[in-house]
Amino acid sequence: MGSLFKRHCVLSFFIICIVGFPLKAAASNIVYCDVNATGNNDGTSWENAFTNLNDAIDSLSSGEVWVKEGHYAGETIDLSCGVSIYGGFSSELTGQAGDIDQRDLTSDLTIIDGEGTRRCLYPASYVDLDGLSFQNCDADAGGVMYNSCSSYIRFVNCSFKNNTAFYSGGAIVSFRPMTFENCVFESNRAEYSKGGAVYIDETSSFTGCRFAKNHAAYGGALYLSGSTTITNSQFLLNFSEYAGGAMYLRSWADIQNTVIAFNTSNYGGGVRSKGDLDVYNSTIYSNRAKYYGAAIYGYDVWVINSIVWDNYSLSCYDATNNIYSTYYPDIYYSNLEDGWPGTGNISEDPKFLIKQGCCEVPFQIDGTSPCVDAGHGCYAMEHDIAGNARFDAPSVPNTGAPTPDYTDIGAYEFVDVPVENCNQECDIDEDALSDDWEFSHFDDLNQDGDGDADGDGISNYLEFLMGTDPTDSTAVPTSGHRYRYDSLGRVRSITRVD
Repeated sequence: MGSLFKRHCVLSFFIICIVGFPLKAAASNIVYCDVNATGNNDGTSWENAFTNLNDAIDSLSSGEVWVKEGHYAGETIDLSCGVSIYGGFSSELTGQAGDIDQRDLTSDLTIIDGEGTRRCLYPASYVDLDGLSFQNCDADAGGVMYNSCSSYIRFVNCSFKNNTAFYSGGAIVSFRPMTFENCVFESNRAEYSKGGAVYIDETSSFTGCRFAKNHAAYGGALYLSGSTTITNSQFLLNFSEYAGGAMYLRSWADIQNTVIAFNTSNYGGGVRSKGDLDVYNSTIYSNRAKYYGAAIYGYDVWVINSIVWDNYSLSCYDATNNIYSTYYPDIYYSNLEDGWPGTGNISEDPKFLIKQGCCEVPFQIDGTSPCVDAGHGCYAMEHDIAGNARFDAPSVPNTGAPTPDYTDIGAYEFVDVPVENCNQECDIDEDALSDDWEFSHFDDLNQDGDGDADGDGISNYLEFLMGTDPTDSTAVPTSGHRYRYDSLGRVRSITRVD
């Protein structure tokens, strides 16, 4: 346990270094920006708001720009040291009304649109960017922002969608420390290099972020060269051609309360790590690799309180559970599909709620899961990925270790989920196949619609539509359907004939 304690101490020191940077004092100056304002445009109220973000920024030496919902395009925003930007204010506000804590960031979108022709931000130090949606930004590197020297930039409650870089960092490239909180990165792309969403060559921190459908040659979502912490986050359906379907990590990394699922690459379908990798209370599920490490391809891997399940590698040389590491991995109090020697490890169906049609919380575990009260409390955060406090299930023996001895294994702590939130038709891996149908035929979600599990020339998707058994090559309707074939004689479509 000495090595475990050492890593835990290093983690605490690192968090202090990352989140302890100096934050700007509360703003004494606020100016207003609304692309649709019709007043005198001096920024003194919503009626008289600036219509141009750069004009609003230039009017301050320090302070805050409050921005109403709307579509802001036509220019690259030139940030200024000490001037923060807060978006997501309702179009209904008048005068100087507004409260940063009362914004509706799901409906009142402040969209910064690069229109597919330009980078969206020029950086500056000591800046918070909060409640902004960056889309269609484009550059050689860092579609949204390329930061070579500015310090203490923090993105909070921001979204990054459909941004592109020819080389690295579909959304962000930075050579200075960066912090992201409650941000969404979706469908960003680094065409020919690294970090489909983010490339950082310094320390970084990601909390409460979601990465989905990002794409790069290396590091489908993230390519990080400096030390990093990733907490309460999700990595889903990211892709890289060569290594690190979700992330490529070149230095020490700490991952806590995080879901890594349905990511794909040649090496390291979920994670490719070249430094020390510590994984706590996370769920690594149904990632794919062509060669090694469908879940993790690492250097020195340490896993505790985590679920590693249904990951799949095409290589017959891949390691058990698809964790491939230079040094033998240290794994404790975890649930691994193929088992693993080590204190507290189990190998039993984690009983995810996706099997009950709970689409919103697919990786929540139910009350009969062997993961309930089976983790090591010393290495768990006080709350899970969804903010649920650690809970001692009264009818479940505490098989974990103190303190407390009732931490659950995985990213989610067991809580009762309302019945109305379940029994739905889910497709969480977005392969056009019902998850319930996949589980009933394959007992996992490792198939896709284009596949042909039984080799009968009919894709899984078409078998799903027809209601035939995708594992039985003889289960092909011979009447009542019209078939269309491609040049190789494969069935491409089937039409029911009444």
